[in-house]
Amino acid sequence: MNGMDRRALLTVALALAAMPAGATDRLAPFRRGVSIHNLMNWGRVDPADKARYLWPPFDSPAHKLKPAILDNVKKAGFDFIRLTIDPGVFLATDGARRDDLDLQLMAHVKALMARGLGVIVDFHPNSQVAAYAPEKITGEATSPLFTAYTAMVARTAKLLAPLSKQRVALELMNEPQWGWDGATAKRWEDQQKTLHDAARAASPDLKLVLTGARGGDIDGLTNVDPAPYKASNVLWSFHYYEPFLLTHQGVKGDNGDARLWRYFSELPYPAAPEFFDPAFKLARAAIDADAALSAPEKRRITAEAERALKAYLAQEPGRARIAKDFAKLDAWAKKHGVPADRLFMGEFGVTRTYGPYKASPPGPLENWLADVRSEAEARGVGWALWALSGYGGMSLIETDDATTLDKPTLKGLGLTPP
Repeated sequence: MNGMDRRALLTVALALAAMPAGATDRLAPFRRGVSIHNLMNWGRVDPADKARYLWPPFDSPAHKLKPAILDNVKKAGFDFIRLTIDPGVFLATDGARRDDLDLQLMAHVKALMARGLGVIVDFHPNSQVAAYAPEKITGEATSPLFTAYTAMVARTAKLLAPLSKQRVALELMNEPQWGWDGATAKRWEDQQKTLHDAARAASPDLKLVLTGARGGDIDGLTNVDPAPYKASNVLWSFHYYEPFLLTHQGVKGDNGDARLWRYFSELPYPAAPEFFDPAFKLARAAIDADAALSAPEKRRITAEAERALKAYLAQEPGRARIAKDFAKLDAWAKKHGVPADRLFMGEFGVTRTYGPYKASPPGPLENWLADVRSEAEARGVGWALWALSGYGGMSLIETDDATTLDKPTLKGLGLTPP
């Protein structure tokens, strides 16, 4: 070994020593990614018949992505794309049109790969057409709809099989909408095994992304027994948006706690109970300004918002709180012998203030992203930000019509603006 070889070896050793604990032995196959939710999701629906998709379904300005955006994604340091797919369109289509959907999917996958990006193809149900809502697909273990969904997954696994030696994976289902009780959690486990086995029969080597119930959260995953998949090439996905009041501030939800999100903005993070007064002042002003509310409704919602804010601050949200959540993953992985590089944070993100959206300012947003991302990377866990573009305030591009990427978001992710 000459001097140059020794110096090179020392450089590699020092670099490995500086990596986070748990990340030195093996690198996650998908390390730093972002979801694309507009190319093949939210297919066009007939305005006169909300149960019918229009053809072609993904042919509108909203389904386009400017090449400069992808250029900037690659330059910033992202190494893969999580490409969401609307299964309703695939399930509602047959014959030559169904074949054309496969061609469109493969064209997108190969175009992204040509840019040096890995691709996770993610079947991502939505409720746009009621017949294909996520809770209906998995509502019954042996329903015709679930049987059709299983066949669709197998067909797609076969389609992707020639790429199985490359950085391509198939995610069987995004955020299963059952599992907050034992019976439906068990039903999802059985259904996921059915989906896995169908995909594996179609493609023996393709990497598959599995998840737990409860919308794919950490508790859903840690209730799963991974033993049946020990010999299979799989990743275990979880999504992280805690605390929801922080990550979804400004979002116009309709049910439960989500009804309050729209009234919150500029929430502090890290935070503690002494931050209550300025945060509550903003929320109360937003409630008072809502002309759609009657005076009694405003009083009721103000009281609910006060309770929600106090509960948020009482957690003392910060990295230590996030670390406790990730410790559940550590315990589950250790118990079942799951390597860290097989864990995958498939979604995380926080709404931000820009354009028409009033949510998190740069400081708290950057802090939360950095804390969550750092906890994942300290364990060697890959991650995918939600999302590259879209409406609602949780977007990587600076504004809805921009090609540049938001700098505070990139900083929180440990990446470099192009």
